[in-house]
Amino acid sequence: FITEELVSSKSRRWEEINQDINLDGKISLLSNSSDGIRGFRLPSGEKNKLREVFLTGGTGFMGTCMIENLVKLNSDIKIWCLVRCSDKKNGQEKLLDALYKYSVQNADLILKNNIRIVVGDTSTPSFGINKTEYIEIVNSVDSIIHIGAVVNFTSSYSNIKSVNVLSIIELLKLSSAPEFCGKNCTEKGKCNSCIIPIHHVSTLGVFYDH
Repeated sequence: FITEELVSSKSRRWEEINQDINLDGKISLLSNSSDGIRGFRLPSGEKNKLREVFLTGGTGFMGTCMIENLVKLNSDIKIWCLVRCSDKKNGQEKLLDALYKYSVQNADLILKNNIRIVVGDTSTPSFGINKTEYIEIVNSVDSIIHIGAVVNFTSSYSNIKSVNVLSIIELLKLSSAPEFCGKNCTEKGKCNSCIIPIHHVSTLGVFYDH
């Protein structure tokens, strides 16, 4: 009975996914022509060290490990940390609790010296970030590190879609927001300064059929 139920559940999930999305209609490759993006923003610090990053999922296990290691690589780094919270103070408390929970060394100093809390939510348009701060992020960060996700392999696609799928659209918008880019660009959206590289941390669980 258990085996039959698992097989049936897996089949239902795939049916749900196939009904809900049309990959061919929603995904297109970036053109390789001269109209495409020519390059990415590169770190300008010493030895190309990251100076500022935008991080999602910072309150999870992987996120706290990432924060600790980013600070080890550059003690002066600024991490814009997206946190689902009521205000910045609440966000600081949530992140500090997570840093303590996962035994991150010098958690208090890291929070004080390296973290800038961004109030928001990966499941909402523009991550729920206010426009002023959004523009500041676009013009400040060298890189985007996306770790935030719902990690539940038994959850239905509809339950995780907003966080695990639609958030990528918002991430790409943040990465390529030339209308907010304050760099001295001659061609908005096509220069190396306008495009922020994304590092997407996912799971091998997406290949569970193999």
